[in-house]
Amino acid sequence: MKNISRIKELQNFLGMTDQDFDLFKNFFKDKVILADHDGSICDTNLVKDELLGEFCRTQLGKTDKDGKIVKDETVNAIHRSAHGLPMNMIFVDILKTVYGKEISLEEGQKITENLNDYIRPNYMNRKMYDKAGEYHELLHLLGVKQYILTGMENDMIEASLKNHNIDKYFDGILGSQKKKTEWVEDIEKQYPDKNIFATGDAMSEYKATKRPTTIFIGLDFENRKSRIFPEDVSVVTSYNSLLTEIIILEKIKQKHLNMSNIIQKTR
Repeated sequence: MKNISRIKELQNFLGMTDQDFDLFKNFFKDKVILADHDGSICDTNLVKDELLGEFCRTQLGKTDKDGKIVKDETVNAIHRSAHGLPMNMIFVDILKTVYGKEISLEEGQKITENLNDYIRPNYMNRKMYDKAGEYHELLHLLGVKQYILTGMENDMIEASLKNHNIDKYFDGILGSQKKKTEWVEDIEKQYPDKNIFATGDAMSEYKATKRPTTIFIGLDFENRKSRIFPEDVSVVTSYNSLLTEIIILEKIKQKHLNMSNIIQKTR
C-alpha cells in the first residue's frame, strides 16, 4: 500500500496523467534497463579532466621527461583519446608518453586506486540532474531491473549513488572491469525474455547497445553545440523530455500492434 501511494506521488511529480502513466508502465513490461551514470544521472563527466593534471603533478611527478611542467591538457588528451579503456591502461600510456617510464598494468591499477581516492570527494558530491532520482525510484517501485553501464570504476559509482541515496534502485553496476559490449552480452544471456532499454550521453553506450532487441535514447543534459549521435537516434535534454519520448515510443508500438490485429482479423 505504501509503494502504491509513493508511485502515485512520483507519477504526479513527474507530470504524468493516468493515461500516460499506463503507457509508461507498459513500455517497461518487457525491458531491462542499462543506464549510464556520468553525464546522465550525475554531473560527473569533467571531474577527471579537472583533477587529472593536478593528480599527476602531485602523485607522479611535477615535470615530464623533458623537464617541463606536466600540463593538464597533455594528460587529458591521452585520457580522452583512450575511448573507454580501463584507467590502469591509460596510466601505463601516461607514464610512458609523458614521463618516459615503463610500468606494468598492476602498477597502473595501483595508481588508478590512488586517483579514485583523490577525486572521490569531488566526484560523489556532484549534483544529480533534475528528476533523475525520482525517475529511477519509480522504475524500481514498478519492479523494473536497472543496471548502471559505465566505463568508471565500480567503487566510484557506488560512492556517488550512496551519497545521493539512490543505490537501492539499481540491481548492479557494470563497470570498467569489462568492456561495455561484454556487459551487454551478459545481460542478454541473463534476461533472454527481456529487451534492453538503454540511455547514455556518449557514443560508447550507443555502440555497445546497438542490437536488434535494444532501444537506445541519447541524453544531452549539457546542451552540446554539435550532435554526436546518428540522426536516427532520439536525443533528449531533460528527464521530462525522456519521459515524453518513452510515452511516444509506446504509443507508436501500440498503434502498430493495433494495426497488426486489424490486418490479421481481415485475413
